[in-house]
Parts: sequence; structure tokens; C-alpha cells
Amino acid sequence: KNLDSLETYQARKKYAEKNLKHLSSGSSRIVYKVPDGTIVKLAKNDKGIAQNKAEANPKMKSKFLNEIIDYSKNHVWIQTHFLKKIKVGDFEKMTGLDFNDFGDSISYGLKTVSGNTNDKPKSFDEVSKSDIYKEMCRIGKKFKIMPGDIVRISSWGTKDGDPILIDA
Repeated sequence: KNLDSLETYQARKKYAEKNLKHLSSGSSRIVYKVPDGTIVKLAKNDKGIAQNKAEANPKMKSKFLNEIIDYSKNHVWIQTHFLKKIKVGDFEKMTGLDFNDFGDSISYGLKTVSGNTNDKPKSFDEVSKSDIYKEMCRIGKKFKIMPGDIVRISSWGTKDGDPILIDA
């Protein structure tokens, strides 16, 4: 409610910096941990609002996506679960896939979204049979998600032993 009452990006950032724990920051959003253990992604600019709006799309659901708990009407913030980030080895243990092979295959599979012109990866036939590949491609194509975030390990966390995309 307090963030919603503030009218500028700077005022919202100042409030969040004073009252929430700063976790990380990108070019268009800042991530804060809320005392209840969730996180808030706060838009720093219009691009951040667009990203929050895209992530808060109620139709964009998957067992591999971090669930959106709440969001502001104007999408200046979204609230989601705090998940522990994973490393490449964790992803590989959970999925049985080499993360680089997964990333190359996702980039190839989402070439209609990204305009990627790379050749088919050697591991594509094997990776493309996996549930996580099929689901990430389905979501990526349906919601026009660029593969960039999907292929970065820093965009992944874990919940109930599964890899979860925390930045879509």
C-alpha cells in the first residue's frame, strides 16, 4: 500500500531502501526481500513496469516459473516467492541436462522469438525431449520470452527440488 501511494520511481525506491532489504538490481528493476520472506521486484523505469506487467500475466503459469503472489495495479511492483538461487551443477542434478546444452537448445528452440540464426546444437535432439525444455519453449513462444534470461543460471532458483525460473 505504501509503495502504491508514492508517485515517482525515486520516491518508491527511497521508501523501499529504507524499509526493505535490498537483494539485487538490474537495469530496470530492483529486488527487495520483504519481512514475510517474499520478494518485491520494484520498477526503476518504464521498462521495469513492462517487465513486471509481463511477469504478472495471470495466464503465464508453469511448474517451472516462480508464482506471482501479488502486484500493483500499475505494475510498479510485483511480489513473488523468495527462492534460493542455484548453480549449474544443481540444475544438472535436478534435470539430468548439461546447462550449456540446455541453453543452446533453448536459444535454438526460441529462434522465432529472438531471431537467433545459430545452427541446431549437437545436443538438441536429446535436450528437446526433456519436460523442462518443452515447457520453457511453450512459454517462450506463447508469451514471447526472449531466451536471454532463460539461458542465464542467475535467473534460476529452486523450489521442492525443481529448477524454477525466477526472472521471466
